[in-house]
Amino acid sequence: MHMKNFYSILSDYSLEKEFEAGMKKRTLDHKFLYLKEGADLYYTALGKKKELLYSKKTFLDSNGVVFSWDENSKNEEKSFYDQWKKHCEFWKKFIFGSKKEKVCIVSIWCGNGWSEKKTLEYLWNKKFNIHYIWVDASSHMLQLAEKNLRDINIQKEFICADMLSNEFKIFIKNKVKNFDLVVYSLFRTFSNNNQNTLVEWFFNIMEWDRDMLRLNVPIIPDHPKSEQQIQNRYKSFLTNEDRVKQKILPFERIWIPKENGAVNMAMWREEQVWALIFKYYFKFHKKTTVMIDNQECHFLPNEQITLIDIRSYDAQRFVEFMEQHRFFTMEQEIIDIPEDVISLGLYIFRKKIYQD
Repeated sequence: MHMKNFYSILSDYSLEKEFEAGMKKRTLDHKFLYLKEGADLYYTALGKKKELLYSKKTFLDSNGVVFSWDENSKNEEKSFYDQWKKHCEFWKKFIFGSKKEKVCIVSIWCGNGWSEKKTLEYLWNKKFNIHYIWVDASSHMLQLAEKNLRDINIQKEFICADMLSNEFKIFIKNKVKNFDLVVYSLFRTFSNNNQNTLVEWFFNIMEWDRDMLRLNVPIIPDHPKSEQQIQNRYKSFLTNEDRVKQKILPFERIWIPKENGAVNMAMWREEQVWALIFKYYFKFHKKTTVMIDNQECHFLPNEQITLIDIRSYDAQRFVEFMEQHRFFTMEQEIIDIPEDVISLGLYIFRKKIYQD
């Protein structure tokens, strides 16, 4: 890959071996859904309309508040930019107290950069001293991010890594050691992973007197029909050809015909976080025999392999969960999205010094 300021501590060979070992154990890390063609399919499934919204030029008013629509804009476009106005105000109020501070933002599982672009345009226009680090296990995702953010002239680095690995932990601690403020940031992807493992990883890498954790997570609206509406939302993804194709790509890598099974979804409640989990899984319809790492493997009818878990949270229970892991909430805001059945929770956390 020929990209400026690109680092890789994750090889294609190690990814291949991890994938093979996982499939033999009937487990699949969701990062394998986003490698190579999977990255393109994910954003194709979101649709051209979403791409245009993210890529449209952002403007600033006299107070430095982001807006990007005029009286001729459609309601959906106005709603979209109203959301990003709140995002940028959130950053400004609770993170950037002084423009003289050297600030490093570490965006974990960053994807193609869409979800950060509006914020970065704001920070760039306001001349904050920002160093931005994108981290993803998919080198193709990083290529997409570099392309989408090329015109934003801030200091940028792209790191291909397995975020939970010891190698990345050592790498990133050394990388951020000279900054005045470090913000670890996840946009929605927090909800796709083992919650305890992820929170404890952040707790053990963060400096209590310097670092912050910024999380954007899906929130269940306070409405009696919310759970059913959210379930219908995620179930509808099974009718999107690109979404389904993306989820079966890992099976095609080991020559499992897509006709031998189907992608399904199940919902249940994870009580420790009080979250709704929507599990996508591949269920075999017929016996399938393949060779994985020179070993014969038999997948039997009705056998299931989990593809990805997606969570939506109760706003207050989520805060309580983080507090149980010795984080305190600096600020939180819930953004209602008129055209969606899920709200968005913006949170800023810091480590507690002492155990309660």
